[in-house]
Amino acid sequence: MKLIELKQERAEAIKKMRGMLDKAEVEKKDLTDEETRDYETLEKSLDDFNTKIAREEKLENLEEENKQVTRKMYHPAASAATRGIETASVNGASKSKTFRGMFYGDEQFSLDKGEFRDFNEFVEVLASGKYEPRLERRTFVEKDGPKGGYQVPEELAAMLVDKSLEDEIVRPRAMVYPMIAETKKIPAWDNSNHSTNVYGGFTGVWMGENQTQDVQTGKMRLKTLTAGKLGIYTEASREVLADGMDFGSQIAAVLPKAIGFYLDSAFLSGDGVGKPLGVINSQSRVKVVRSSTGILYADVVDMFGRLHPTCQKTAVWLANYECIPRLMKMKDDSSALVWSPVHAYGIAGPVPISLFGKDIIFTEKLPGIGQTGDMVLCDLSQYAIGLRQELVLERSNAPGWLRDVESFRAIMRVDGGELWKDAVTPANGTETLSWAVCLSTST
Repeated sequence: MKLIELKQERAEAIKKMRGMLDKAEVEKKDLTDEETRDYETLEKSLDDFNTKIAREEKLENLEEENKQVTRKMYHPAASAATRGIETASVNGASKSKTFRGMFYGDEQFSLDKGEFRDFNEFVEVLASGKYEPRLERRTFVEKDGPKGGYQVPEELAAMLVDKSLEDEIVRPRAMVYPMIAETKKIPAWDNSNHSTNVYGGFTGVWMGENQTQDVQTGKMRLKTLTAGKLGIYTEASREVLADGMDFGSQIAAVLPKAIGFYLDSAFLSGDGVGKPLGVINSQSRVKVVRSSTGILYADVVDMFGRLHPTCQKTAVWLANYECIPRLMKMKDDSSALVWSPVHAYGIAGPVPISLFGKDIIFTEKLPGIGQTGDMVLCDLSQYAIGLRQELVLERSNAPGWLRDVESFRAIMRVDGGELWKDAVTPANGTETLSWAVCLSTST
């Protein structure tokens, strides 16, 4: 018999015993002989229930410990010999961006559902506010984690994280590191000056026969990722929760989109204070001062000229959606439209959404038109993201007590930042080059 069923039956027995005593007290009489026998039978059943519950709880604890040991064995932090498989990675970053691929190195790895049928049931149980052993076993108590709340079972968390990935801009293109602690140190080269050497110390010298050369040492540095907390809030009235409005399914449909939106916003324009340091605020990015309040052909030419040559293969343009009219009206030095669908297909033809062979991704997650960073040319493989495995869901009625609503909050722990220390001074040339070039209002 499941633990929850045992506890429910014990609760029913206690309820019956309480009812018998309350009835006798109201009627101001002692229990009859028959009632006494029934009461004693129930009392003995409590001892039986307590013995079975203790045994079941011990067994479930042992099963949970076994699951934790199994997860640790298959965690990327474990040795390959212990895990029995190789995690595909590049300098510690996961090649796979899916939950299973990142944290277990196996796209088919079986994840824990926490005995819940699906995410909808998990949310419904959480929203009910009732005692639920399946939730109690998922109480989030990690020392450096968010206090309170319930850890979403891995298979359900994987569904949300992977679904969010589909609509994100940065994470699919970045270097993503699975984090098993609050901080993670990752290697990076000190590669900011190519005028005398590369990678902070490698110098190429042509050697004559029997000529002795000095040993060259590249300079590496450690970049620290520190997981910040991203909280995503929503509310629901008691009527919505009580009337079977399929609230859990609604959250499951929308939460991945919200996760993707706020992650991208931070990765692109975060200030680094308790959150990721975004692309446009990175120390190693370079800024190209715009010619006017709009976007001119000279601006995009100058931006392309400041992108480091090694980044050209995988670079993309990112632009605020308000840039679309400006780009469609942009003319080259011969006054011809840069984008001219009219010539090939007529005005109903498709607009070629690219510049110099690089795709443009339009988004509302960058600053508005005319602001620094409204248009960016970047190689996002030079951006690092650290992602914790845990996803926590919390419920509270405190914020909406007067309005009779329940508040829900999902918490992810993540960090992000540039891999480059500074923009690069090229071996030959006067202007610095970078992996990220922002159109700017000033230097």
